[in-house]
Amino acid sequence: MPAQQPPPAHQVPPQQFPAQPMPAQQLPPHQVPPQQFPAQPMPAQQPPPQQVPPRATGPGLQPQAPPSDFKVQHVTLHGTLVVASRLPGVRVYVDNQPVGTIRDAAQGLSIVLPIGERRVLAEHGQRQSQHTVEIKRGVETFLSIDFEKAAAALNTVIGEDGAPMVHIPAGEFWIGARPEEITSLVAECQKTAPRGTECRSPYADQQPRHRVLLDSFYLDQHEVTVERFQRWAIAHGHRTTAENSGRGLVVYWDDTTAYQLKSVPRANWQFPTGNSQRAAANHPVVQVSWYDAEAYCRAHGKRLPTEAEWEAAARGKEARRYPWGNDWNAENANGENRRRTTTPVAAYIGGRSAYEVYDMAGNVWEWVNDYYAKDYYARSPSKNPTGPPTGARKVLRGGSWADQPNVMMSTFRYHEDPNATTNHFGFRCAKDAK
Repeated sequence: MPAQQPPPAHQVPPQQFPAQPMPAQQLPPHQVPPQQFPAQPMPAQQPPPQQVPPRATGPGLQPQAPPSDFKVQHVTLHGTLVVASRLPGVRVYVDNQPVGTIRDAAQGLSIVLPIGERRVLAEHGQRQSQHTVEIKRGVETFLSIDFEKAAAALNTVIGEDGAPMVHIPAGEFWIGARPEEITSLVAECQKTAPRGTECRSPYADQQPRHRVLLDSFYLDQHEVTVERFQRWAIAHGHRTTAENSGRGLVVYWDDTTAYQLKSVPRANWQFPTGNSQRAAANHPVVQVSWYDAEAYCRAHGKRLPTEAEWEAAARGKEARRYPWGNDWNAENANGENRRRTTTPVAAYIGGRSAYEVYDMAGNVWEWVNDYYAKDYYARSPSKNPTGPPTGARKVLRGGSWADQPNVMMSTFRYHEDPNATTNHFGFRCAKDAK
């Protein structure tokens, strides 16, 4: 795990929120490591790259060029993946990279790939189907996509906004971090942080670790996208907090180790950094306050998840440190400022939780319903906790594209003024299971 540093303090300019100024607050730590994704080297003593000729196919199977990051080396080091579906318009991704679309119900997609295990995602509208396949040397591997079967296996429903929602079963879940985990985080902070930094307070509110009993519920499989939010906001004439104030907070760096927030005119959900670059439709919507998020969920017969529900969906019954397991893997989340902005929802197939929920680590911080209290875990009820009845700040979970792994742990609790809007705050919705 990279070196952890505690959240630096920042001041929100008073003109940001006419109703009430934001108090001084700490932001999560981060590093800005210069990082490149190295190209795969060619094996030694291999003949020059050559194009694999199209295979002779039956009707409808059209060979496709491999994605740009796959280096075609030699036919004996590759195999072919053939993807079939009864539906037209199915988009296919391999290892997070788009490889093509099945254009007709009678067609399939044939892709030459390097040998080894590959993660395949198929999308049709709001439906998804994920698979892991083994590509063998010189062999055709067939994959048939059945969205109905995949949805039934996941026990998903489609919300009123058209978004897929995953069923989280009732049961007992661990909430919070072990004492030894907190001790390790604090020790690392004290070793690497600037002199005089307070290292214990950012992690102390994750204790005591305790079990809670939750009723079953549904949770959006993805963060709410710009496209969905735009459809609702325009149809209902909703003006966000940032639009009403004429400003939003934007992440910036004043050195190589810590990021800050600055108030930028005209930064809002359509133009997250206040410039002319419009938000991408399939990215999570940002520059939304807690009030904007709550209004969207309520308008679609949903609600924001409780803090306990969010953590249970991220960690599962195994109480994982990250949604995918206990060890950090940079390929599973948009974090550490590698992309310097948001990425499309579901871009990181390997980062999904045990319940097939995406992007619960990184990409954007997610508003939850609870008010924040530092000592809440010491007095939390054991069944369906909903947070303190009142408070000044609301909880966010999951970390963002700008944050470090220690902040993206599924136990980390962040909190902000509910009016706060930034280009790394977003949300997803939940609803009770009937």
